[in-house]
Amino acid sequence: MENLAKSILTMAIWLFVGGIAITALIVTEGNGDPEGILIPSFLTSLMATFIIWGIPELAGKRGERQRASSRHRFGQSKSKRNVSSSDERMSMLMALMTEDEREDFKETLKRRVLADSRLNADGEFMTDDESLDSLLYQDEHLNYNQR
Repeated sequence: MENLAKSILTMAIWLFVGGIAITALIVTEGNGDPEGILIPSFLTSLMATFIIWGIPELAGKRGERQRASSRHRFGQSKSKRNVSSSDERMSMLMALMTEDEREDFKETLKRRVLADSRLNADGEFMTDDESLDSLLYQDEHLNYNQR
């Protein structure tokens, strides 16, 4: 919808400049210097077109760069997690583990899930309960201390 309004406004500007050009050519009838009116109107319409289309585009790209750099600098901003990104992280984690580590992880997770009475009816942790990261962290320290 925004692009439609920009397109209509741009066409109106250029139609107006076209009208000025035709009028200047008719008024001078080849005797005068129409460039005195054509060049400023053409440059003004170019500037108006750039303001309509270019500046919002440049501001949007600049804002995206600033948001990306601030996320990079201060860590990922809070947002809803993407399921595919979570799946990718889990598959990468599983690929980095050895077979013994995977079996230990599965057994620890199975034992905790079965023994934990703080689960919802669908088997998920309550919102204030432990996250997968904290389970992995505890599991790492347990395995490190057993060695």
